[in-house]
Amino acid sequence: QSRSSAASDVYKRQGDMSLNRIPSPTKEGVLYKLGGSGISKNWRKRVFFLQFRKLYYFTLSYEFKGLIDLSEASDVAFEDVIKASPQYHHPYGIKITTKSRVWYCCASTKAEREEWIAFIKDYIDKKEFLRFPFVV
Repeated sequence: QSRSSAASDVYKRQGDMSLNRIPSPTKEGVLYKLGGSGISKNWRKRVFFLQFRKLYYFTLSYEFKGLIDLSEASDVAFEDVIKASPQYHHPYGIKITTKSRVWYCCASTKAEREEWIAFIKDYIDKKEFLRFPFVV
């Protein structure tokens, strides 16, 4: 399945506008995401799409896995992810705090992490809507 149709399926399931009425994602890329619970926590490589205050994530074959609603986020920060998962040290960690959960992701490089954090901070600070208006 192509990226566009996978993303389109997500919008339909999430009740958002169809993909053809939404501009391309503001940011997209591959990050590691910490998942699981208790002693079964593990890192999985995921494809992320940042768009309209939501951070969608998919498997590498574009199977939708979930989303982080940035309208509920209170903070995004650099994080030494060894604290979240001692058996796997990822030096370029990102910590996203929402009302319901703390999310941990890791970038491959320091520069990539800084870029993701800057984009996410824009959404949390509600600046993104001003820069990317769309017509309904």
